[in-house]
Amino acid sequence: TTFDFHELVGFPMKEIARRHAGAGSALVCHVPSRSLGGSWLDGYALTCAALAEAVSLRPGRARKDTVAIVGHLRDRDEPDAAGDLRELRRLLGGLGLKVASVWLSGGGRKELEAAENAGLVVSMPYAREAARIVARRLKAPLCEVDLPLGRSATEDFLLKIAGRAGRRARAKSFIAAESASA
Repeated sequence: TTFDFHELVGFPMKEIARRHAGAGSALVCHVPSRSLGGSWLDGYALTCAALAEAVSLRPGRARKDTVAIVGHLRDRDEPDAAGDLRELRRLLGGLGLKVASVWLSGGGRKELEAAENAGLVVSMPYAREAARIVARRLKAPLCEVDLPLGRSATEDFLLKIAGRAGRRARAKSFIAAESASA
């Protein structure tokens, strides 16, 4: 998050963003500056929350066994970051769940809007408030998880999501198969 001189002089950026939000094809939203009291991770969370309020999401389009992941940390466009996304999709696929949307994935506006197809919103640590906003707007259940780093944390990640999705037995079977191959 950077220091915004517009806030210092009282320039109405939020109002200007609101007025232009539907004026064209680009998504326009105000991201408040918190540079004097936060880190870049706070800026990431604020950006995701602003997007969660601004992006077009139509409730009632949820598909069974489909999730949106909100709060994934997209910090660069490198092959290992793409690999993280593939692994998240593979892990949830092991539970029989399809990932409709990942916030943020680098996929753009359509990727964000695809969250409306989710029957469950999975909240990862880097954008908890955005996940709450998306779940509220979609009237979808919310599942807050920690990062799947390491074997036991990955098991906890899968079991928590599986519990909310009614797939606990499938998760245990998937985890057993993964553990055997490891």
